[in-house]
Amino acid sequence: MFVLSTRSLGARFVNSATVTASLKLTQRKFSNSHTLYNNNFTTSIKEVSNILKRKFEDTKPARIAKPAPPWEAKAVVDGDVKTLSLKDFASKYLVMVFYPLDFTFVCPTELIAFSDRVQEFRDINTEVVGISCDSHHAHIAWDKIPRNQGGLGGIRIPLISDLKKEITKRYGCLFEETGHPFRGTFIIDDKGTLRVAHINDTEIGRSVDETLRLVKAIQFANVHGEVCPANWKSGDRTIVPDPKKSKEYFAQLNDK
Repeated sequence: MFVLSTRSLGARFVNSATVTASLKLTQRKFSNSHTLYNNNFTTSIKEVSNILKRKFEDTKPARIAKPAPPWEAKAVVDGDVKTLSLKDFASKYLVMVFYPLDFTFVCPTELIAFSDRVQEFRDINTEVVGISCDSHHAHIAWDKIPRNQGGLGGIRIPLISDLKKEITKRYGCLFEETGHPFRGTFIIDDKGTLRVAHINDTEIGRSVDETLRLVKAIQFANVHGEVCPANWKSGDRTIVPDPKKSKEYFAQLNDK
């Protein structure tokens, strides 16, 4: 007859308890690592998703009433080379003046016109920058040429170098056939929203007066909540955007 000794039974009991405890410990460890893995995996997915979302947002084309596409590039500022970005103009209005090429014909007349009147823009919390696909070296060389020889003669606004044409493409200004920008005028308000996008063909110069008028109209609308009619200038009557209240403006018009 087989007899199980007390000592043998105790040993088996201890071994069984040890295995059970060990198994529970292993399960706990596995459970914790599984949770940790899940947490890390979820976090990683969220991080990747956020990166892709930011990347997508950063490559969206310029659209009216939407945040202006960000940019960063080398620029010539008062004769020095600096790195500028859209963030440098936060809380200000910004006029971005795209132009075809340095050392050309209509371009210096426009840039000089904006430069000579830049203080009028700064008086209304607005900055102006010129942008082309030339290098910053070309900007410097062109700026050193006197005005009576087709140069800029000491420009007072920054000249952005969009050598890779990334900014020009984002703002829809690239003339594909020639590889340089059209004459694009973009106005960004102090909240970073794109409010105006005008693109002229290369032969047509722009008006500084009209650009100033547009900035002032945007600012008036932002502050007063009223809209500016055709040919509006500072001091002119505006329209309350309401079916009844707008009649106050239209009542003054005479039929011809």
